[in-house]
Amino acid sequence: SKEKIQKCKMCAFSNKKTQQVTFHVLAKHLPFVHLFRCDDCGKEFRYSKIQFREHLSLHTEGKLSCPYCSKDSKFTYSKENLKSHIKRYHKEGEYVCKTDNCGKSLKTKWDLREHQLTEHRDP
Repeated sequence: SKEKIQKCKMCAFSNKKTQQVTFHVLAKHLPFVHLFRCDDCGKEFRYSKIQFREHLSLHTEGKLSCPYCSKDSKFTYSKENLKSHIKRYHKEGEYVCKTDNCGKSLKTKWDLREHQLTEHRDP
């Protein structure tokens, strides 16, 4: 029986085995295929629909400031990154300062960071 030649739809590569053509596409073309492209700025995202949606929110919602950080903070966040920032730095718990056996207990990681910067920084 005569095997049909399988062809790559993106270039001139061909092979008798479909699997070889599939491997070729994965190795040669997939790294350059971007599944998501922002219509506003042209930025491309390869695999992550979540990152793409997060990026789109920057165009629609803009950058957001943290309501807990000082007003002169230069950091701004996308909606999802702001949620992560608040959870990471402002979620209440017990954070103990281990610098120089201090032992002071603070409510948030942010408070601990500020404490360490003001109380334990070398003059």
